[in-house]
Amino acid sequence: MTVSDDSRRVLKADFAILLASLLWGGEYIVVKDVIDILPPYYINTVRFLLSFLILSGVFFQRLKKTTIYDLKAGLVCGFFLFAGFASQTIGIQFTTASKSGFLTATYVVIVPFIVWMLHRKFPGMRVIISAVVCMTGICFLTSAETFNLGIGDGLTLFAALWFGGCIIAIDHFS
Repeated sequence: MTVSDDSRRVLKADFAILLASLLWGGEYIVVKDVIDILPPYYINTVRFLLSFLILSGVFFQRLKKTTIYDLKAGLVCGFFLFAGFASQTIGIQFTTASKSGFLTATYVVIVPFIVWMLHRKFPGMRVIISAVVCMTGICFLTSAETFNLGIGDGLTLFAALWFGGCIIAIDHFS
């Protein structure tokens, strides 16, 4: 019995999603531990510098063809990304890694509402219901006996807003 090319591609894609999820989720635990040793901006500087060096090596040929438009797009998207990671990394000092991961993921719900504000395009009832379910989950996650968002939770939600803006900027420029 041989595995078809389509089956191999599906397995590779599933494995890639699993790996990305593990890395994404594990990142919160690592940052939460490292934040006790290093300041937030130092952590982000190292992360972004390493990313820049690795990606510059991988995409060196494309960097030579960079235009002014590309630089403008990169600055706008980079600003949103910086603001998101800065808010998130500062916020994780004052909340748990699991809360930070969950709250950051609310950017998925936030993006359609930002698009609604910018383009006056109603996202639909499914999105509204999903947002209500998501926010209900946040209430359960962040509350003990009463609903309470701490400073870390608020900064992390603010990070989700910045990440949502980054997604919209990337969509705009691409």
